[in-house]
Amino acid sequence: MSDDKVTKKSKWSEGEVILLMEEVTGNEKLGKKFSPDNTAVDRTRFWSETTKKINAVGGKERNVKQVEKKWRDLKVSGSSQTKSREVKRRTEAKKTGGGVSEAPCLSSLEEKILGTLPSCSLDGIPGGRDSSLDSNDSNSETNLNEILQTRSGQFLGIL
Repeated sequence: MSDDKVTKKSKWSEGEVILLMEEVTGNEKLGKKFSPDNTAVDRTRFWSETTKKINAVGGKERNVKQVEKKWRDLKVSGSSQTKSREVKRRTEAKKTGGGVSEAPCLSSLEEKILGTLPSCSLDGIPGGRDSSLDSNDSNSETNLNEILQTRSGQFLGIL
């Protein structure tokens, strides 16, 4: 065999992930845009210090790129998986009838991920309308024809 073995990356422990979540959620500047008091140097320093803390806890040596990538992965795939579990939990909680709830319990890590998401990502925008509901309206075709007929003064049989 050759010496070019691909080494498998070690899994992140729950402690490492929780520490990463705490560090990132505790940093108010991280989510904000660059400004005189929030520079690229500040962000680099933050990720370097966070990496050192994670390495001290985990025992596995990780570099800054790996730590940043883990955070991006948690935000994207972790949040979408967590969001779907939270939606299922909420749906189950709203059901009526007796019996044991089948709602999934969220882990402390999932709760922390949910805490980083804006409330509108789960609840929707207050006062907003779902455009997909408008397109599924059975009268939408006739309503459009009525609007077109009224505006043009003639029937436009395109729909």
